[in-house]
Amino acid sequence: MGLILAHENNILLERWSRLLCNAPIDIARTILEFAAHLDKTTARSIALVSKDANAWVTPILYQTVVLLTDTHIKLVESGLPSFKYTKTLILSTSSIPDPCLLKQSCPTLRQLHIHKDIAWEVSKKYPIGVLPTRLHELVVNSFTQPAYSFMPLYSVLTHLTFVHDIPRHFPETPAEVFPNLTHFACPYFVASGRSLIPVHETSAMLASALAYTLDKVLSIPSLRIALVLVKDFSQNVTDSLATLSDDEREAHMHALLKDVPQKDAPKVVLIARKGSMFYSDGREPAEAWDTTGGISYWAEAEAALGSKNK
Repeated sequence: MGLILAHENNILLERWSRLLCNAPIDIARTILEFAAHLDKTTARSIALVSKDANAWVTPILYQTVVLLTDTHIKLVESGLPSFKYTKTLILSTSSIPDPCLLKQSCPTLRQLHIHKDIAWEVSKKYPIGVLPTRLHELVVNSFTQPAYSFMPLYSVLTHLTFVHDIPRHFPETPAEVFPNLTHFACPYFVASGRSLIPVHETSAMLASALAYTLDKVLSIPSLRIALVLVKDFSQNVTDSLATLSDDEREAHMHALLKDVPQKDAPKVVLIARKGSMFYSDGREPAEAWDTTGGISYWAEAEAALGSKNK
């Protein structure tokens, strides 16, 4: 297997090298950068072709960085030059990078992904003054915790996403906690009349939690979009939804949220969550919540809001 992969890599290297030699430099660069954007494995192969090719694709390779181990954290803290291109940082570790070193290594960092086990550490160790100045987007994975309501980072956020659960213990004065928030997203996930998270709740209890949260979020003056990802994971529903028209799917989502009056508010957008797996919608996390990409949930929500308010 290893020999086959090595052979395939050699073929790719020869192909990229021929392109670099035979095509005008600007055309070669455009093609190589496009190929690198499509696939990270391809990008890594291109980076080995030449110094020029490496310089072109390195910003693409490091645009999104996933930290899985303490060794990865140490790499970020070391100030490796390539991290200056990092826009999205996904922390899947049990600890977090030093905030001062993070700011030095990732000066253009825009979006941070965290999970519940490091939320408390982030809230205590990441004061505003020492974080990258462009960091305005936070994506919270897994279950929510009260600590999220007290993060200093909240005061500079424009985008706040809760991927797997509705945030509980939401601030009583959200406009003071989130003075710059323009985009908010959270899920509404049920299966057979019960909540997926937490599992002990009925769908009615989950609807009550969502109504409370949306009521608070919609009171923030700067808010433009409150996005709710809706998914019924019941097997028979999941199978049948694929054959529904857009209008039928919209009616199904509204029926699920019949006890959430805020669903009809002008700034609220309901989107059917993609994929049949709870922890994955079939896309990379950064791709799903990329505020600059055309295929993210945010792009879909902006389009839906435009149509809704026509």
